[in-house]
Amino acid sequence: MVRKDFKDIEFVVLAELEPQYECSVNYTIYDILGEESNGTLLFQKAGCDSTEPIEDMAQAEIFAHGSVKWDGCSNWELDIQKYCMIHACSRFDLERIGCVLARCWDMTAELCLRWDPGTQRELKVRKVEATP
Repeated sequence: MVRKDFKDIEFVVLAELEPQYECSVNYTIYDILGEESNGTLLFQKAGCDSTEPIEDMAQAEIFAHGSVKWDGCSNWELDIQKYCMIHACSRFDLERIGCVLARCWDMTAELCLRWDPGTQRELKVRKVEATP
């Protein structure tokens, strides 16, 4: 399990290479609510309407989870939408969601030995060129 703290976009990502075939990486994304003066990150407690932050990420609300395959294809579920719509107060709030997903995609290149996203792009280009 690899953990990356992306404080600049207020997310923590846990990544794990799929163990059987090692051809995809599974991700779990947590929203950072704040940070203590000692550097400890704070999260929203899972299943709780309270805004009281917690330190234990194992008890924290999952923002999103998904996977990125060896060929660059990815699938995502925004878990936070199970309870409410995603609320954004600024452009940054919107951009950081796309940014964390893109960073997960980039992390796959580091973690997946079979990483070859060009394969999928070549297939799409050939399909477009073949379309009359």
